[in-house]
Amino acid sequence: MLAGHYAPAFLGKTRAREAPLWALLLASQLVDVVHMILLLFGLERTTLDPTLPSNPLVIEHVPYTHSLLAAVGWAALVFVVAWKWLGSRRTALVLALVTVSHWFLDLLVHRPDLTLFGLPPKLGLGLWNHPALAQTLELAILGASIAVYWWHIRPRPRALAVVITLATVQVIAIVGPPPTKIRVLAISALVFFALVSSLGAWAELGERGELGERGERGERGERGERGERGER
Repeated sequence: MLAGHYAPAFLGKTRAREAPLWALLLASQLVDVVHMILLLFGLERTTLDPTLPSNPLVIEHVPYTHSLLAAVGWAALVFVVAWKWLGSRRTALVLALVTVSHWFLDLLVHRPDLTLFGLPPKLGLGLWNHPALAQTLELAILGASIAVYWWHIRPRPRALAVVITLATVQVIAIVGPPPTKIRVLAISALVFFALVSSLGAWAELGERGELGERGERGERGERGERGERGER
């Protein structure tokens, strides 16, 4: 699953509007961000088999990212950082849930290569072995989440850049040739993750300042009304 992992980010935005979109987008892929970095340093091991249907990944040793325990651990870290940064437990919880959602979405499509604690049994429903079903499910999840996001948030048109990028990369992943070198895949994935999060930040550029200004104006107006009532 690639673009489909971003679905919880769009849904999370509707539950915590103060959460920056870029942070939600990054949280949804944090498990894979760490995985790709660890691949480059040889601390986790994934190989490629182009003969496999739908997705060539053969996950062999990923105890730090793709066990449920690891995903919960990364989510807990996100919760603490987001709580300290944003000052809202509710927003931090949303970001944490978006982070851990990665493992459960992987569970739908992965062949049995995920674990609960880094040890057998290995889990995965294996929808990658049924390309049409896996791709339809991913596009449906992503499309539905974007529709809900657009309906509730009414974002600026710039947010379309995120949607177009996700759709383009997903189509390339479906119709393009499978990757043949794991190092190239890891670097390309990290560039993609950075691009999507950067577009998310650009889509909301200036919004937090505008919200702050509106809040200040509202507070000044309320104080003025209370003062007038007091004088009367």
